[in-house]
Amino acid sequence: MLLRVSIAKAGEDVTRCPEFSKHEITIGRRPTNDVILPDDGVSGLHAKVLVTGKTLTLVDQGSTNGTFLDGERLDGPRAVGPRDEILISDYRLSFSLVDSPVVSDGSVRTPVAPAGTEEMPLAHAFGWSDDDALPPPPPLLDDPVPEPTPPSRADRYDIPETVAPPSRSRPREPESPPRSPRSTPRESAPAPSASASPSASEGFEFDRGLPESLHEQVFAAVWARVAEDAVSARPGLVRRVTSLVDEAMVPASRVGSLASGARDQIIREISTSDALDGLLKGEPDEILVLGTQGVRVNRGGHISVGPSPFSCSTAIVALGSRLCGRVIDREHPMARRLHGGYRVEVIHGSCAGGVPTLSLRRAPSASVSSLEELESAGAVAPIQAQILRAAVRAGMTIVICVGPGASVRPVMGALLGAAGSNELHVVVAAPGADARGLRAGTVLLNRESVASEVVEAALRLGPSRLGLEDVPWGDSRALDALTSPSLRVIASIRARNPWVGLQRLATTLAGDRGSHASARSIVAASVDVFVTIGATRDGGPRILGVAEPRTNAAGDVELSELAIFDPQSQTWTTPLGSSACLDDLVHRGLLDPRALQPISEATG
Repeated sequence: MLLRVSIAKAGEDVTRCPEFSKHEITIGRRPTNDVILPDDGVSGLHAKVLVTGKTLTLVDQGSTNGTFLDGERLDGPRAVGPRDEILISDYRLSFSLVDSPVVSDGSVRTPVAPAGTEEMPLAHAFGWSDDDALPPPPPLLDDPVPEPTPPSRADRYDIPETVAPPSRSRPREPESPPRSPRSTPRESAPAPSASASPSASEGFEFDRGLPESLHEQVFAAVWARVAEDAVSARPGLVRRVTSLVDEAMVPASRVGSLASGARDQIIREISTSDALDGLLKGEPDEILVLGTQGVRVNRGGHISVGPSPFSCSTAIVALGSRLCGRVIDREHPMARRLHGGYRVEVIHGSCAGGVPTLSLRRAPSASVSSLEELESAGAVAPIQAQILRAAVRAGMTIVICVGPGASVRPVMGALLGAAGSNELHVVVAAPGADARGLRAGTVLLNRESVASEVVEAALRLGPSRLGLEDVPWGDSRALDALTSPSLRVIASIRARNPWVGLQRLATTLAGDRGSHASARSIVAASVDVFVTIGATRDGGPRILGVAEPRTNAAGDVELSELAIFDPQSQTWTTPLGSSACLDDLVHRGLLDPRALQPISEATG
């Protein structure tokens, strides 16, 4: 089947009808798009059309002037047919599928369906016909990550009116990243759930008459209670899941019988990523899981199809939620995130014909970045680049707060690259991480089962500068290094803004050093600069703000903003005021005060 695009200017007849055999085409003003619309009202990358079997889906890519279907501006993916008219600026477009004269002579793909399921055969689910004329399944829908909008000064950092010291078992601001597909979380002391989902005390109820299998019902009921805990990787997850599954098994046994080993399988699929371990062997280029019906793996151009490793549909949603760092449900049916060496994309079954899909594609190799390259790409403002370059050269301690969907490696690599060429850099990263994006000569150590031992090994190397990438929740040894006055440290944590990052660091530190308020003061005195990064629509990082922690006369910790990105106006503002950090950089001759003056006056 070919995708035919009919294009016409407003008030004119159709001028061209290009045809494509691809499963995803791009539309926009840039010449790199498949369909080029040379008009100022068209964005560089305006929209995409995806082919799923015989269904066409149109997705606006966050364009400035919007994409319209039947006079209505698209605010999400929409299925379109040959009779639908799409308006992009002054262009009228329509899309249709036409028969392809070419029939593939590849190997026969046999439908695979698990026993007892009533779902469609694999060939039909993937969009393949019996004569093998249709191409392999398309990639998943792109889920543009919304740009974080800086709130007002009063609520920008979600500062509570009264901050009470949280207990060690329930951190106030858990923002730790989801686990790597290859890793298994360690079990620790149980922690109560902060999820808004039903609590375990409400009990479990199951119904034999529902279309979902009993296994699916049990899995979904337990997942609803631990989803927030699993996504945030809170301590004690395995123990909490085990307790809930054991509780759910009692009423489930009164309704019907579950397969042997169902209990352990549910616990394993909610708490770990074992279902993907076999698929990730050999580091394939792409993995596409279509519900429980089958999985398609691309290894160096060799396509193989086999049964799904997941026991039920909710298991796919659970793993996708953990990998993407947010709960996937009917209200938030799609997510995308760069995680490890793969780009993860998830679509909930509610908007995919009842069949949830999970895709992992190998991300392009990351080259060594620099602040100059980030500045030319629009990922950092000139004033931010100057402040950060000077802070690195001054040996200041920098903490990068990484928002949902953002990749920290390009920014951390750029900051480390701004240091002297004679420095020895040692970076402690997540298990399985490689040295891509770091300059030559950098020593990379991966955290294994005991993270503190890896930090100790890094310190024994006597680094000029220590990099702590994605500091895990509760890593007290990394916090000791971060708060040491004798070390130059650049660290990153998963936090949506600097106040959340500061709270998270203080919560871990408070477990060993007393009250939460005193721990905040220690962090504020140790960290010179907080950098906040978010994800752009194409998956790259963007520096959203630079802030300086400080303690006021009353002894309270505050964050002074040095530079902020406004996604609405696509501009940076610099509300400069009294800043000990900038004064120190200027005094040491590392920052030219004239670079700050025009911006200070413009925003003043």
